[in-house]
Amino acid sequence: MAFDSKTLVLRIFPRFAKLPVPSISPSCLKLETYARMANIQYHVNTACENIDKVNMPAVEYDGKVVVHSARCIPYLNERYGVELDRDLSEEQKATATTITAMLDEHTSWTLLYHRWCSDYATQFRDNLMYGFNSFFKKIAFCCFRCDTQKKLQAQGMGRHTEAEVYSLAERDLRAVSTLLGDKPYLFGDRPVEADASLFGIVANVIWTMQESPQEKLISGELPNLADHAQRIKKEFYPDWDEVIKSESFEFCKKKK
Repeated sequence: MAFDSKTLVLRIFPRFAKLPVPSISPSCLKLETYARMANIQYHVNTACENIDKVNMPAVEYDGKVVVHSARCIPYLNERYGVELDRDLSEEQKATATTITAMLDEHTSWTLLYHRWCSDYATQFRDNLMYGFNSFFKKIAFCCFRCDTQKKLQAQGMGRHTEAEVYSLAERDLRAVSTLLGDKPYLFGDRPVEADASLFGIVANVIWTMQESPQEKLISGELPNLADHAQRIKKEFYPDWDEVIKSESFEFCKKKK
C-alpha cells in the first residue's frame, strides 16, 4: 500500500491472531504507544519492505526513514513539537532514562529468551505461525530460533543459564514495580516515555506469555505492573480489539 509522503508511517512487525497484542516486539509496541500518548496521527505498515528487521521499528515521513525506537521517539518529539518527559525535573529525567535503558536494553532480552530458548518455544512457534503448515513452521522456526540464539549470545543474555535469565528478569520487574508504587504512571498522573517502555514489556508478558516465570511474578506479587498495563490499554487503546485483529495496515485516528 502506498502512503502520501506527508503521512507519518510506523513500520512495525505484523499483528498475530494468536498473540493478542498490537505488537509482539516490545520496542514496536513502545513506539506505537508513545505515538498514541503524544496524540500523533499515524498509519501502520507491517510489510516493512526495504527495512532491515534488525532496525525495527522505524518511522517514515516525507521520504525520510528513521530506524530504532531510540531514534524514532526523539524524531517524533522534534517533528511534532512534543515531549512527554518535558515536565519532569532533571532528577526525574535521569531516573526515567535509567528505567528506559533497563527495560529496552536488558529486560526485553529476557522475553526473547523465554520465547525462543525455553520449553515454551514450540508453543510460541505455533501461536506465531498459526495457519501455516507444519513443515513450514518447523523450518522457519529453526531459522528464527538459530538467529535469535546468536543475537542472545552476542548481547550476553544467552550466556546465562535459564535460572539466571529469569532471576535477572525478576530483578528488573521488581525494581520498576517499586518505583511505580501506587501511582497511575511512573512519575505521577501523566505517562512519559518510560511508561511506554514498561507497557511494551508488561503487555507482552501478561497477554502473550501466560504461565511464564515473568507472568507468574507479575500476577502473583507485582499486580501494580498489570494494573499499569491495563490502564494504558484502556486510556490509549480504546480500539484494542480492532487493532489486534487488524491486518497489515490500519489507521489510528486522533482522539477527539
